[in-house]
Amino acid sequence: MRRALGRTLFWLTWPLIWIYVLPRTRARILLVCGDEFLAVKSYFGSGWWQLPGGGIKFGEEPQAAAVRELYEETSYEVDQEDVTELLAPRCFYENGLPMRYVVFVVHVATKKAIYVPAHEIAQYAWLPLKSSSKGYARHLQAAIDSAHLLK
Repeated sequence: MRRALGRTLFWLTWPLIWIYVLPRTRARILLVCGDEFLAVKSYFGSGWWQLPGGGIKFGEEPQAAAVRELYEETSYEVDQEDVTELLAPRCFYENGLPMRYVVFVVHVATKKAIYVPAHEIAQYAWLPLKSSSKGYARHLQAAIDSAHLLK
């Protein structure tokens, strides 16, 4: 019920969201363990799988924002020193909205327990790096493909 309400609100308010997010750069983080990566579905959004991440606070470095957002959404802690930039800030289109993202990547040896705060995300999953599933946003697949993460 909560997820359906969030998706409905997203589609009803996306013109206002467009005004709010257009000038802002957001940070996303690709958390890789073996041949899988962590993906989340937000309560408020399109319902598609996406990388954990969100807005960059005033004065905050994008890398720090990606690490903070990962922790806020999944309680997964990583060292900022282990995080590297995967894609420089660029504009992608999601549901007709231009979204400006910088994408980071971090590799971890083992999966840790994930605690999902009720107000942050609706669902998480470890998904294969190479997939033909249609649920991934195009820019996520491009980020994965460009990283050459599989040997």
